[in-house]
Amino acid sequence: MLEYIIHERDGVIVVNKPAGMPTAGDTLEQEGSLQFALMQHYRRMIWAVHQLDRDTSGLNLFVRRKSLVAPYTQHLKQGHKDYIALCHGHPPHAHFFIREPLGFIPALGRRGVLATGKPSRSEVWVQAHSAHASGVRVRLHTGRTHQIRVHMAHHGHALLGDTLYGGPALADAPARQLLHAHTLELAGERFVAPVPLDFAQAARAHGLTAFWEE
Repeated sequence: MLEYIIHERDGVIVVNKPAGMPTAGDTLEQEGSLQFALMQHYRRMIWAVHQLDRDTSGLNLFVRRKSLVAPYTQHLKQGHKDYIALCHGHPPHAHFFIREPLGFIPALGRRGVLATGKPSRSEVWVQAHSAHASGVRVRLHTGRTHQIRVHMAHHGHALLGDTLYGGPALADAPARQLLHAHTLELAGERFVAPVPLDFAQAARAHGLTAFWEE
């Protein structure tokens, strides 16, 4: 567990979550989640301030006291959460916003763009191109479930490896959606999660440079 913890101070824990591990389980006693692993490591209750999809890697914020959940939830809303992703095709603009509302669509059994859904806003920068794919940075201005995956798929640029929103025709070699919570700025601090090996290898395989390097 120690290898995943990148910051700990004043009751706040920032973790570089590996892909394939959920942030939290259905119950506190359910093994296999990052929250459970942290509770075992610290031998005390740990709270998740926000959640990442099971197969999304990167920065995940936890706190050691329940009283910190509300203030750090607010810090997240006021800060910046930037993700990097590999997507199909070439978005037509170097910088653009996606503002479609999102909600759950029962007929599809998944989330999607819905007129009666919650307001949602993603800001996208295209940072690299290859023949059939692009490397993008996405900043979340709202935190809806699957927001980046749905917004990018709705605009015809589903994430590589995203079989839920990309569809069978777009399913390719990656074993997961190639989405990584890369940087987090909140409460006057900035954190960076190293890019995992599978993401870097997929980028190289698709002819994309390490566009996330600063």
